[in-house]
Amino acid sequence: MKKQFAAAVDVGGTNTKFGWVDSAGQLYGSGSVKTGEFSTAEDLIHRVYLELQDLINFDETEAEICGIGVGAPNANYHTGCIHHAPNLDFAKSIVPFASIFTEISGLKCRITNDANAAAIGEKIYGKARDMNDFMVVTLGTGLGSGIYTGGQVLYGSDGMAGEMGHTCLIPGGRKCGCGRLGCIERYVSIGGLTTTFLEVSEGKKGELRPRQIQALAEGGDQDAIQTYRLTGEYLGLHLSSMAALFSPEAIFLSGGLAQSGEVLLSPMRKAFEDNLLTHHKGKIKIELSGLKKQKTALLGAAALAFSSFSQ
Repeated sequence: MKKQFAAAVDVGGTNTKFGWVDSAGQLYGSGSVKTGEFSTAEDLIHRVYLELQDLINFDETEAEICGIGVGAPNANYHTGCIHHAPNLDFAKSIVPFASIFTEISGLKCRITNDANAAAIGEKIYGKARDMNDFMVVTLGTGLGSGIYTGGQVLYGSDGMAGEMGHTCLIPGGRKCGCGRLGCIERYVSIGGLTTTFLEVSEGKKGELRPRQIQALAEGGDQDAIQTYRLTGEYLGLHLSSMAALFSPEAIFLSGGLAQSGEVLLSPMRKAFEDNLLTHHKGKIKIELSGLKKQKTALLGAAALAFSSFSQ
């Protein structure tokens, strides 16, 4: 029997990552390009497909490509389109991303929200193998969430459910790329953290990157510590509301901001437990993803392809 491979693509606001994955979850080659360098979806897809072809040479007598899985912000599993993605310059309207990829590559393509892809990867390859009810929250350029309930990804009536990042944290708060005010994504994300630091420090220390702010916090800088405390409290409070809605067995965190360590996780866990409904206290685990940071999104996209197209 031929070994099956899937092309996996993770479209992010900053980078688009790609690679080849086999059905056991082994990554055979990967790369990335800067998403912002491409003005259209067609240009991005052409480049990614060329890069994928250069990564590995398949022996057609021993290997078979089942298709392409894509995770992207505001992607709709049902329509195959990216809908009005605030962090993607080429997707300010509705872009039929999956069909464009199929036209360019000749391969079947399935797309879903990037956080849904991460949740599928966690279910197939990570810590959620034996769970039917859990959440994956991605903390990066934006904030995404993939929700499993009753053993199935929650897509909702139109394929766009699970947008935790665009639920309101602070009414009338910061302007979000989606057009609304006060979305949690504007407070708990890479950009949200840097904005909070500017506010807390009153701009006296300049606009720093999260790693620089983290280093300051770990060195005892009170503005940086306060920034992470607020960010963690915002996330913990909001996750407690999500727990009231979905009653997950566990919540898994992934993405660059999730790697900040206890400076973020400690205030987040406290705020979460303090604000949980009584019958949930002590029952819901919050952990980092069971997938390696650099593999989470790609394994999720590959799992989407295998579940959709493999024989």
